[in-house]
Amino acid sequence: MFKQDLLDFSFSELEIFCKDKNLPKFRASQIWRWMYCFGLKSFLEMNNISKSTRELLNEFSLISRPQISEKQISKDGTIKWLI
Repeated sequence: MFKQDLLDFSFSELEIFCKDKNLPKFRASQIWRWMYCFGLKSFLEMNNISKSTRELLNEFSLISRPQISEKQISKDGTIKWLI
């Protein structure tokens, strides 16, 4: 089954996703906050969301963060990442 990456969604798209999954509208705010304020990658860590909702999210979606494949530090201290 294809899982949708929630980091690809705008906030309004996340609200629509939650509505499509019959979740209350406020869930979008909770999920958004966990992803962008706390940087979580796993639904299991979202402790103010019910276990059944976390399982539903895990079934239909994911949170994928880019991986750094190379890091370069220049002489002046500038850091470049290859993602």
